[in-house]
Amino acid sequence: MLIRRAAPLLLLILLACTSTTSAIDRPIERSPGRPSFAPVYFYDGDGLIPEFIELEGTEVPTQLVAALAAGPERADLTSSIPVDTTVRGEFERHEILHLDLAGSFWSAEPSALRPRMAQVIFTMASLEEGRSVRLLLFGAPDSKLLRAFVSRPLARTEFRDLRPWIQVVRPVPGSLVSSEIPVEVELRGDEAANVEARDAATGSTIATATLDEGSGVLEIPDSAPARLVLRITYGDTTKHHADYEVTFIAP
Repeated sequence: MLIRRAAPLLLLILLACTSTTSAIDRPIERSPGRPSFAPVYFYDGDGLIPEFIELEGTEVPTQLVAALAAGPERADLTSSIPVDTTVRGEFERHEILHLDLAGSFWSAEPSALRPRMAQVIFTMASLEEGRSVRLLLFGAPDSKLLRAFVSRPLARTEFRDLRPWIQVVRPVPGSLVSSEIPVEVELRGDEAANVEARDAATGSTIATATLDEGSGVLEIPDSAPARLVLRITYGDTTKHHADYEVTFIAP
């Protein structure tokens, strides 16, 4: 039987990063009384895009897999994760997260399983111990090719062809912001990116800014509402975007 950890998982809060180390590789503890958010990755064409969920309690891998199985909220995104996928067990060993996924997760040819694995690996990378994930094959079909592929811990680098169009670096989803918001994202390619602040209640535009090489400053008027949704647009406006909410506090 797999043993679950008793200690809470540390979230990798997405902070500013250097040119060589991704921000989601930096764990810090959650602030008491503040909600914690984690990205859950779905497909926008042949690349991933995050949606953000609020976490509750300590069974974080279970929550993340449940969100993957439930599918995206956005109608334009898709998921390769079967709806009956659950976590049968999980544990950490040598800074590697071991996951035993139940349901029909493994009920596909090895080539078709790769997109499912990518969603799991990128989603679990929001956890300190999820930077490398060992997928356990209890209940999986007896496949030599499959066994060879998951015989080692998997990281995001195994799925570079499916990597996200947009990775949010800052501000942290769910964070408190003021009138000048430094915005930084990591992009899959060289196309231009923009950020737009919207009223979370009405969807009306409050402010916009261009992200030069993935970074810029978004200036928010003092009259803005407290709940804002930041929309990062990548490429032309009909292509890829990521939305997440922040709380505005006027100076």
